[in-house]
Amino acid sequence: MVFFKDRFGFGKEHACVFYLLTNVSTLVCSAWVPALLTNFGALPLCIAGTVGGSVASLLLVFGPTALWVPYAFGITMVGLFGTMIGLGFMHLVREYCPEDLMGTMFGLQSSLNGAAGALAPPFGGWLYRLNIFLPFLCTSASCALTGLLYETAMPKSKKEAVTKTEIVEAVVHRKATKMTRNSTFGRPIYHDKSFIIQVCTNELSIGLNPESMYFYQRMRERLKEENVRGGMTLSQDLD
Repeated sequence: MVFFKDRFGFGKEHACVFYLLTNVSTLVCSAWVPALLTNFGALPLCIAGTVGGSVASLLLVFGPTALWVPYAFGITMVGLFGTMIGLGFMHLVREYCPEDLMGTMFGLQSSLNGAAGALAPPFGGWLYRLNIFLPFLCTSASCALTGLLYETAMPKSKKEAVTKTEIVEAVVHRKATKMTRNSTFGRPIYHDKSFIIQVCTNELSIGLNPESMYFYQRMRERLKEENVRGGMTLSQDLD
């Protein structure tokens, strides 16, 4: 706010409008930024957020002295890019960090945020006394460096896209395992409602997990060959 007052002539009314716009932009961006996360992924979102924050900081230094510049900075830096970095970072931690270390990671993040909140004001004030643009140039440089680290230092995702056809072919050519007893995933076969539900569940799961088709077909073939409870076959009973 000191910089806004010195460079843009900010008063009390302007400061109130600034905080109002930043809060509203955070609420609005929190509603639709997750869609960007779903479509583009966490790592590109973090890179775009840090690069955007770097550009927004440079706008304060090299942009015009019009009153809309601080408002645009607050809306983009706090609302848009801040939300992108926050959500992207949390999803990166979930993707790459082991579950037993997530608490440590978020605790370390909170500690660093607290340390930054304590050290940034005196350090930024010292830079401001040297030159009023230095704090924002340092902010822009740190954001750009963070985006570069995201791009170069983060490991690439190891997830491989496997088509349904490839999975089915792998299952067909797999050597059949010997079945010692009639069972459905460890459960004994009884002719009751729970068994019918199990059969229907298996039929539905084929579309989601083609790998279970092999075991399901083996089970049905075995039941067709045997009589189940009172001489009724599986097909007769299902009718």
